[in-house]
Amino acid sequence: MFESSICLINYMATLFLQNQSPFECLFNHTPDYDFLHTFVFLGYSSSHLGYRCLDFASQHIYVSCHVRFHESVFPFAASE
Repeated sequence: MFESSICLINYMATLFLQNQSPFECLFNHTPDYDFLHTFVFLGYSSSHLGYRCLDFASQHIYVSCHVRFHESVFPFAASE
């Protein structure tokens, strides 16, 4: 969870840096926000560019960068 917070802080613009993100100041271009998605958050991998995913059947958490997000559907809404 800590890695996720650091990632988001480094990608967010701040007044201290004249409305630029720390990433922009370091690399001289805006960060790619395409990998950020709304989902049931388990975390980002600390060692790979990927998402921590839960396999409901095995209860195993694995890391993958090949994830499809259905952002308009909340997975547990129907079971409540």
